[in-house]
Amino acid sequence: SVAGIKAAVAPALADPDLKGAAVVVRDALTGADLLDVSGSEPRIPASTLKLIAALAVQQVFPDGTTLVTRVVQGASPDTVVLVAGGDMFLAPDKGDPAATVGRAGLGDLADSVATALRAKAIARVTVQVDTSYAPGPQVAAGWQPAFRALGIVGPVAMLGLSTQWAQSGKPGPADPVAEVVAAFAARLTERGITAVAGGPASGAGVSLGEVRSAPVTDVLGLALERSDNTVTESLARQAAFRVGRPSDFEGTAAYLREALTLAGIDPRGMSVHDASGLSRTSHVPARVLADVLDLGVKGTVPGFTQALRHLPVAGLTGTLGTRFTAAPEAPAAGLVRAKTGSLNGVNSLAGTVVTADGRMLVFAIMQEGPVGTTDARAALDRFGAALATCGCR
Repeated sequence: SVAGIKAAVAPALADPDLKGAAVVVRDALTGADLLDVSGSEPRIPASTLKLIAALAVQQVFPDGTTLVTRVVQGASPDTVVLVAGGDMFLAPDKGDPAATVGRAGLGDLADSVATALRAKAIARVTVQVDTSYAPGPQVAAGWQPAFRALGIVGPVAMLGLSTQWAQSGKPGPADPVAEVVAAFAARLTERGITAVAGGPASGAGVSLGEVRSAPVTDVLGLALERSDNTVTESLARQAAFRVGRPSDFEGTAAYLREALTLAGIDPRGMSVHDASGLSRTSHVPARVLADVLDLGVKGTVPGFTQALRHLPVAGLTGTLGTRFTAAPEAPAAGLVRAKTGSLNGVNSLAGTVVTADGRMLVFAIMQEGPVGTTDARAALDRFGAALATCGCR
């Protein structure tokens, strides 16, 4: 009930670390609002924006869709063209058919291409690259320069190696595409075709081989679980490109708004400038995040619902793996499944929780203010625990 939820979370929301927080709580079964505190006021979403990006991506990529990396014959017999297809997790040699990261392998691609070239008696080639798919700048204007150096985000590209994946404390390469071209040339050379890296070209020739990524839904799920900024930006850019929109950062952000409207969600109050939530100039109402989660719970967009199953689980996985592990938050471990969001002075949590009565709730809580990240996260977790332990007395 409205009164029950209000009473249950009142102590958590009275915490000074959550002063001024925007909060929306809904019954997942009926969609009824149980709590709305400033839910229509725009706030900086941080990485909870990835929920909207995930919906936008899955509206374009049907469940089971994969990303194809191809090699085609170049303009002359001694050239081949590597055609970028959006896979940033290419294994540098053999792929792993059971993996999400490294499903497609450059070694496997080289096997096919080398066989095709030997059939034509070609023993030496220059490897060119076609990057016409979903073009755009590598870095958004609003991102802090330190983000790249810290591995918080890497260059947004349509090709990348699984071993060079930008992660916290491990920066990605300056030019992921060039690294893939060099690695592929090396794999060809190992297979008896002397290959050197070349420049850009059109990939309109006859196909010599291709490899496919893990399903986009799985790649997106990994991005949600680990809050991966680079992969989220790459997939959102591809979605915008595939529906004919500009694939730079602003064009992609505009597509996110379009995707909400297409899904029947009112985007009023939303103003975003990237897809990952790294930009502090982006703003989204908590109500919109709750609307997106409602859609995921209902299963209206099957791929999106599947991707949400990868959301971090309190005390167990992803960015919530080390949270909800101590009293008084521990009772929510395993019961809260949510996307986290953190920037300096900005902390948010949006997802689902199962109450003590076994009822699922959708919630979004967004905090801004001069509160340390550790304190803010603990306060958010206490709010989640209050929801998890709520039930009929």
